[in-house]
Amino acid sequence: MSIGNTHSSTMRDTGLDVKGQVSGEDIVNCVDSVDFTVLEVGTPTMKVGSGDTVSGQNAKKDVYKGFTVASTYNLGPQKFHFGAFYWMGWGCEVSASVYPADFDYPNSGLKLDRDSAGRTWDATGQNSYNPKDFSATIPPGNDPTAASDRDDDPSPNGVIYDADGPGPECANAPQNYILRLRANFKYFATIDIGETHVRCSPILSLFTRFSMKQMDDPNGTNWIIVDPPDIQNDLQAGNGTTNMTWNLQ
Repeated sequence: MSIGNTHSSTMRDTGLDVKGQVSGEDIVNCVDSVDFTVLEVGTPTMKVGSGDTVSGQNAKKDVYKGFTVASTYNLGPQKFHFGAFYWMGWGCEVSASVYPADFDYPNSGLKLDRDSAGRTWDATGQNSYNPKDFSATIPPGNDPTAASDRDDDPSPNGVIYDADGPGPECANAPQNYILRLRANFKYFATIDIGETHVRCSPILSLFTRFSMKQMDDPNGTNWIIVDPPDIQNDLQAGNGTTNMTWNLQ
């Protein structure tokens, strides 16, 4: 096998021997060898549909469920919370296959990372809140999910997971006030080598776009998804990117 051309089947299944020579003859007892692992991570895949649920083999599935106000494994647009902090987000799960499936190297930091760009607009695009652009270089990403919320261990099925629901805060606002999220994401696997972050998978491009309205009179924090959408092609998520203007034009 050409070293590095094919991923390992198990940990440290690839060897390299080095022999000392003088005038083409091996030097007795001058041999060194090392066993190592050739890591490969496939292109990340996603689940973002309203009919999708977090994978049963995602070890952090209950962490995701705990963030949802509805206490559900369902993905798609919905309200999330962390204690008293509430936000509206689009629940999505990204996963990637790891080879070898039993990859486990101490302090290696294998994980799914995320870089994001987005805009949150008011109803007619007069104001934009918390604008964000993609990083000039990756890794690392500018929008990673917390380590406590990711499943970074590929065992037992050789897959790592990241389930999250990024989106705007459900802040106090007047009745019928509308916010419109337009967000693009890059998901990719990375591994830490000392203090260096190395991307070890292709990049998955993912977008989410939806609008939300505050319902309480005269002010409040009772936000709902605008469904059916009042902007053509709003309330969607999937592969690729979205225009980040308020009206998607």
